[in-house]
Amino acid sequence: MSSHKDLNSLYELIPEGVFESLEEMLEVIDSEGIDSLFDIIPEGIFENVEEFRETFGLKMVEEAKVSQNLNDFLDSNDDGLIRMGISMAENVDLSDESMSIIFNLSLSYSRHFESTKSICESAEKLILSKDVEGKYEEYVAFVNDFEDTFSTYSLLIDWALNMAAMRTAAFHGQDSGHTSRETAVSLLKKIEGNSFYTDYLISCLKNVYLDFDGGDCREMMGDIWEIGENGTFWKDGKRTGVLTYPKKEKEVFDVLTKKAEDGQTYGLDPFDYLVDSIYEAYDVYFDKCKIMVEVLKTVSTFQSDRSLKLLENLLDEKGGDSPIYGQMENAIVILSGKQGKDWDSFDLNFGVYL
Repeated sequence: MSSHKDLNSLYELIPEGVFESLEEMLEVIDSEGIDSLFDIIPEGIFENVEEFRETFGLKMVEEAKVSQNLNDFLDSNDDGLIRMGISMAENVDLSDESMSIIFNLSLSYSRHFESTKSICESAEKLILSKDVEGKYEEYVAFVNDFEDTFSTYSLLIDWALNMAAMRTAAFHGQDSGHTSRETAVSLLKKIEGNSFYTDYLISCLKNVYLDFDGGDCREMMGDIWEIGENGTFWKDGKRTGVLTYPKKEKEVFDVLTKKAEDGQTYGLDPFDYLVDSIYEAYDVYFDKCKIMVEVLKTVSTFQSDRSLKLLENLLDEKGGDSPIYGQMENAIVILSGKQGKDWDSFDLNFGVYL
């Protein structure tokens, strides 16, 4: 896996502005040879062209080209080409970049494309054959923990507890009413500068639903209440799915029930009191948007060509149809090596409006 890293080292030696990307440098090497770069390198790093050639040899360049070609297959929007890429990956040493793409494929296809679940299974089988189980387990654990933080379900629980005024600054001495968002920030801090998570985080930005649907939230709150009250939920017309530790859901039920007993729900049943205000649960929307801005802040610490390329593609795909469009542009500016805005310079809602 070292060859691709060595080629990145060569790219970093090239003065800024000579090439727009690692791929462009590879094209020049392919057409003019590796020696053509020797005169571009700042003087004093290598004694002569022979030392340069020995450091960045033909074998390394060929391996990097194979890796880039593999990534093109894995990045495809065509399921058939992705499957071909996974098959190709069985017989080569994988760069960290390729492994990152495959890790993401093993999870993203199981989440978003049920009809092509075989891609997920093939990617996971490949991972297990590459003796990287420990790294994969760490990756999966992060994904599972992080995705829970920006799910509408988790954010709705935070909102319900805030509604009950049991997690206010006055109660705890600090503002802890955004537990999921705080957890998200904490998790993202741990992977700052680690571009291995590029593909996953970009997929989060691509697939997240940044909108507020009061009807959807009302239905979801019914599930939360049912679980909090009975430890179970209804599915297909019958009670099922016994939950052993529905701690958060039970906290919502207990807190609102107590609030009703104390006469603080204006005579309404506790559940009715809760859902009566559901169409004003804008914190669910704002917190989700703010977590995605934290994702952009983290991606901007990766300083990799791939991060920049994927983010630029995402911006083109989204156009102006995103409440965090300005923040996406800011991350691209930073990844381009330029001076972006201070993230705190955006308004209190990170440029997010209803």
